[in-house]
Amino acid sequence: MQKKAKPTIEEEFGQAMRELRAQRGYSQKRLADELTAGGVELDASAVSRMEKGTRSLRLSEAMAVAEVLSTTLDRMIVTDRGDSSVREALALIKQFDDSLKSVEQEIARAVDSQILASDVRKRLTSITDAGVIEGIARGRAIYLQTRLAEISKTDLSAFAQEVIRKQEVFYGADDDAD
Repeated sequence: MQKKAKPTIEEEFGQAMRELRAQRGYSQKRLADELTAGGVELDASAVSRMEKGTRSLRLSEAMAVAEVLSTTLDRMIVTDRGDSSVREALALIKQFDDSLKSVEQEIARAVDSQILASDVRKRLTSITDAGVIEGIARGRAIYLQTRLAEISKTDLSAFAQEVIRKQEVFYGADDDAD
């Protein structure tokens, strides 16, 4: 039994190109038109040959295709037919990047909360000091002032430093020393 040859890079790129084009509902002609509008002169038959892997393409063409299809060159070249360790590494990097974005969003929300907490605490203090509210409402306002003071004292810099440390461990911060 003859072993199937590994796909060429043109074939892998073409397969990814075809899949992404189909996901966006583009015909080969529409993709060619989009590329032409972006300054890369191609017709539908050239797109067809590229998708089959029978037409070599320039780097500028590959970059334009990736841009029109809203992706990157590395994602178009490393496909399910590639080396599993490369796919796993890319998946791990994407997972870490997604986690990092989530942490960055949490930090931004925490900073916003601290700013808001400080402002609200000041307003509550002025209201309670002025004697505008009485009884249970006053008790609740004082409790909220205490909670807002705790939020304002949260050490976000230590939290952010820990996130950065984890990122450096993940990416190997000492790699730059080589």
